[in-house]
Parts: sequence; structure tokens; C-alpha cells
Amino acid sequence: MNPAPARGFRPLPWDSALFGFPVARVSPDVVHGGLLENAIGALRSEGVQLAYVSVPWSDAAATAALALAGARCVDRKVRYRKEAIAGRPPPSGIESVVGHPCTPDLEQLALLSGTYSRFRADPRIAPEVFEKLYVAWMHRSMAGEIARDVLVIHESSARVGMVTVAESDCGSTGTIGLIAVADGHRGKGHGKRLMLGAEAWCAARGMTTVEVVTQMRNVAACGLYAACGYGIVGDEAVFHIWPG
Repeated sequence: MNPAPARGFRPLPWDSALFGFPVARVSPDVVHGGLLENAIGALRSEGVQLAYVSVPWSDAAATAALALAGARCVDRKVRYRKEAIAGRPPPSGIESVVGHPCTPDLEQLALLSGTYSRFRADPRIAPEVFEKLYVAWMHRSMAGEIARDVLVIHESSARVGMVTVAESDCGSTGTIGLIAVADGHRGKGHGKRLMLGAEAWCAARGMTTVEVVTQMRNVAACGLYAACGYGIVGDEAVFHIWPG
């Protein structure tokens, strides 16, 4: 769904319901077209309290315009991609739990996956709101609403790692949403096994490519993806605008 041309932004109903106030996404065309102040005025007049906008990290003019307008850069979002995943066998010890109840250990893994999230980095967002967001993300993933599957690793009876997977609209690309390994269980290769499990899941459904998004400051995640053969195909600056 494209933003309304006259306003340059579109409401985000799910985010709004979660935050408890109107949230919207601003089109980058507004920034590039010199219409940012007009859009912020429209956001303010319609009671929008938080708006997101993303521009290429290398676009100095756009980032400068956003900063001048009072927007806060809360994330450097990088997109990784791996091609030619066909024929990947699933690693041992990976189990699908989608459709099962979302238990506290999965909620905790979801929170760990958001350690470097922009919703945690923005000081105007309360910690409990960040937690509510990621717990809801995990519950909706387990219900099959925003993920097609949730794969986990067990140690004894505990779930110590998880990854959520889905497919893109085009059907040829798989996407990794949340991925995390519990504290005290890292350094055992669980992250790589989860990545291989996600690739095998996608390959079994005819997908040839996998993508995953993370934050540049998440050095461990960036290192994991590079070690698994992924390369960077997108680099964006994400800004939060608080019109009020």
C-alpha cells in the first residue's frame, strides 16, 4: 500500500494499536521532494505521535534534512542476502513449533532478538513498550500470522534458540524475521544451525534466496550472516519523527 500522495504518509494500524497512539510511515519521496515540513505538519494536524521514515544510508542530503527537521536516526538497517540455497539438508536437532502455545522461554528469546532494535534505541519509547512489541511479534509468529514457521533448538527440556521464517510476496525469496540464542548457550554453533535450518526450510519450498535484516551495530549478527555466506544488499538510515 503506497502512502497517500497528498499527505506523504500512511497510517500503521497494528503499530498504533500496540503503542496506544497513532503511528504512521512517511514516504522517502517526501524527503527527496523537499516536502518534509509539510508532511510533519500534516502528521501533527492528524494527531500522529510517531512516524517512521527510511532513506539510503549514503544519502547525505536526505539524512541532513531529516536531522534538521528534528527527526532522530535510531537505526542503521542492513539487509543481507544469500543466493543458491537449493538442496540444503536440514540440520539435526531443529524442531518446528509454529501453532504451539507461545511460552515464556520463546518470549525471552524474542526480547533477546531485539537487543539492538530501534524501538529499544529510541529513548522516547519506554522499555515496557519495546517488550510488548517483541512479545506480540513472537505470539503472532507462533500463530502463523507474520511468520510461516518457527524453528527451535532444545538443550534438555529448554528451548535455547529460535528463528522465524516466511516467504516474500514473490515466492522465490525466504525471509528470516527473529533469531536469537539464549544467554549461556552461545558459542556452540546454535546460530549457524538456526540459519541452516531456515535455509533448508526455504529450499524445501522452492525458494532460491534468503534475506535477513539486522542493525549494523549488532556486530555478532552481522558476523554470523557473513560467516554463513550472506552479503549486504541494502543499507538504510531509519529515522523516528515525533511530530508533537
